[in-house]
Amino acid sequence: MYDVLGRKVRVFEDGFLSAGAHEIFWSRKDDNEMDVGSGVYMYQVKAGEFVKQEKMVLVR
Repeated sequence: MYDVLGRKVRVFEDGFLSAGAHEIFWSRKDDNEMDVGSGVYMYQVKAGEFVKQEKMVLVR
């Protein structure tokens, strides 16, 4: 996940997961366990050839 300036905020899963549905809960902390502020964040999901990038808004 990245902030709007392109800085990496958090990596949730980096590797292979089994087929099926998966859910990730974000505790509003970055990779250094520091709270992040309200704002727009970008995330990317990759599965084989499939890549999807989306925006999300965190309101605290």
